[in-house]
Amino acid sequence: MQWSAFCRALHTRFDRDQHEFLLRQLNRIRQNSSVQDYVDRFLELVDQLNAYDSTTNILHYITRFLDGLHSDIRTV
Repeated sequence: MQWSAFCRALHTRFDRDQHEFLLRQLNRIRQNSSVQDYVDRFLELVDQLNAYDSTTNILHYITRFLDGLHSDIRTV
């Protein structure tokens, strides 16, 4: 891969617009199938967001995770 292509790929992957997009996805994520599928999708978003800011309060992620679960699971 050429250096310029590598730089473009990094920019595309970690651009500020991507960060905002990921934050919006995290705020809207909901369980719509199995819990495992939800966990996998949630962790993928968290891993990508950690590339931007690894100091995010874990309580924020826990709250978001619980809010996205089906209501019958969340209450337990």
